[in-house]
Amino acid sequence: MITHAWSVVCTKSTIDSETNNISLHDVLESVHLELPKGQEHDSARLQADIPMPHEIVSLFARTTDVQKEEALAVQVNLLGPDGKQIGSSEQHLVIPAGMRRYRTRNRVAGFPIRGVGEYVFEVGIKQADEEGFQVVALIPFEVTAHTA
Repeated sequence: MITHAWSVVCTKSTIDSETNNISLHDVLESVHLELPKGQEHDSARLQADIPMPHEIVSLFARTTDVQKEEALAVQVNLLGPDGKQIGSSEQHLVIPAGMRRYRTRNRVAGFPIRGVGEYVFEVGIKQADEEGFQVVALIPFEVTAHTA
């Protein structure tokens, strides 16, 4: 069995080649946009894809037999302020025999703005014997705006 330990959104992560430890750089909780003059009344309807490189980094741990390899699918959905899904990615992994912990790094080049408000990164996992994804983490992300 595989369990979710944690997930974080950051601008970049690096893995030390000697220790295999990961460093998370600039953990993200929000972004603030400057709107051109006259657009302050449109901030709720703002639609833009902004260049904002970021990563969703997750750590998973095995709680059962680590002597055999185990398959896992990881899905990250981005939900907009209205709760509708506006982005999704999926990774299919095989955790090698003998490995107790496994990290994933989902790198994304931009962020789809669909109005100001609270966005949510929803992390789900599906193990080999399961049919659907089980949500294991909800990461809030706030988008605000003001006129320059």
